[in-house]
Amino acid sequence: MNPTGNIPIIEMPNGKILTQSYAILRHWGRQMGGYDGKTEDEKYWVDAICDIVVDCKQTTLWKARVDTNTQTGRTLFIAAFFSGNQKVDYPKHQQGDRARFLKAIETHLKGSDISRRGPFVAGNEITYADLVLFQLLHDENLIQDGRKRLRDFPRLVQLVDAVQERP
Repeated sequence: MNPTGNIPIIEMPNGKILTQSYAILRHWGRQMGGYDGKTEDEKYWVDAICDIVVDCKQTTLWKARVDTNTQTGRTLFIAAFFSGNQKVDYPKHQQGDRARFLKAIETHLKGSDISRRGPFVAGNEITYADLVLFQLLHDENLIQDGRKRLRDFPRLVQLVDAVQERP
């Protein structure tokens, strides 16, 4: 169904096949008349923030590494998190590219006229980029424990709080 062999794959009632996570999010958001910004500038900004999250995931989470003993590929995040030497490997993961991307996203959100209008990427309106960013922060265990791990990123804390406060 998906030429890349990846998931997700969604078959719509009309038989149309949708693939690629973020393309699906954008498509459904636009089909529902929201979740991607109202103006072209907002739509661009939402897409740009989502692309930064994708870059972060590709750099810090999904970059394949081959274990020379078992010849199995694992992501750097998984490799670090489940390492036999986790106390050393996971902090390296946390302080490397991940920290650089968190600073970049924080800077982008603080510096954007669009993002400064409210707690979300596009101001007061939640978008698919907010959900994508929230998922990254959640998967990286950054939103637990009273957001202690995000203490240097107040704009990200604001976004996380706003997403979690939604019904």
